[in-house]
Amino acid sequence: MTLNNLATLYRAQGKSSQAESLYKRALSIKEKKLGPAHPSVATTLNNLGSLYYDPGNLEEAHLLCQRALAILEKSVGPEHPEVASCLNNLAFVARQRNRDAEAELLFRRSLAIWEKAVGPEHPHVAKSLFNLATLYRDSGRYSEAEVLFQRSIAIAEKTLGPSHTDIAMLLSGYASLLRKDKRKAEATILEARVKKIAATRDWEEPPNSVIDVRDLGREGNAWKEEKK
Repeated sequence: MTLNNLATLYRAQGKSSQAESLYKRALSIKEKKLGPAHPSVATTLNNLGSLYYDPGNLEEAHLLCQRALAILEKSVGPEHPEVASCLNNLAFVARQRNRDAEAELLFRRSLAIWEKAVGPEHPHVAKSLFNLATLYRDSGRYSEAEVLFQRSIAIAEKTLGPSHTDIAMLLSGYASLLRKDKRKAEATILEARVKKIAATRDWEEPPNSVIDVRDLGREGNAWKEEKK
């Protein structure tokens, strides 16, 4: 198991300090062996930036993800899926810094890359749509959010199946929108589906927050994922 993979495992187990130490060690080794502008260096920077979001160190997270993005845009091109992942993480940080206009632009660019890279009906696209939908929901743009939630769920159900754990996450986000829009009866129906799916799995109900695109479709995993 590589240092990066082990760090990811530690993070999933809630061992943030151990994960940070391993990510930093992996970063140092990669920079020395591959050079500071290698795509693999960007991967670890992105992972470390995502880790730093957890304790609320948003400025550090932003700087690391920005550095990763700059490396990837130059090394693999501005329309590579890895760039989309970095953009998603930067949007995530922007949201937490109350920079919703910036976050929207980043989410939209990430979505466009995924649609071009994997096609319009792929789990990665479903998750990108979900992220943008949550932004619209929390900004009070309910009609725009609803269209995206519905499209996201339709894609995920088609590609993953109606009882997949990730469907519960998407349904939960949509139900939250319906409750905000005072459509309690419709929300209750979706929440019942979430509970039914959750009852067959050993995990708590999923969050309605922003999520990393590449995590969708990985049965039973945490909602955030780092590149391995």
